[in-house]
Amino acid sequence: MYEIGFEQFTEWKNIKKAIKLAELKPMTFDDCIKRATIKFYKLYRNNILQLLHVYPLDKLTAEGRPFWSLPKRPPNPLEFDPEDQLHRNFIAAYSCLMAKMYGVELPEDPRSESTKL
Repeated sequence: MYEIGFEQFTEWKNIKKAIKLAELKPMTFDDCIKRATIKFYKLYRNNILQLLHVYPLDKLTAEGRPFWSLPKRPPNPLEFDPEDQLHRNFIAAYSCLMAKMYGVELPEDPRSESTKL
């Protein structure tokens, strides 16, 4: 019987990740913007909502103390706000990184405010 070692298992996982990334390759800069928006929601909304589901605000530790007591503070999930400069900068930067990584043509001036909207 053939056994798979840790190195082969890790290599196989990396190959599967590379195939998945290739399948999800953005074809246009708009695709990059869509992927950036999905990443924004994953990091700043969905993961936080999941954390708050597992550890609600009224959760107690084994000792009976509130879980969310200093130094831990509960995070607040965000909704994308097109008026927020920081949100727009995240989308623009992530989109440009995706475009560079996959060889997608960038707009004339990706840092302009019109591109970030």
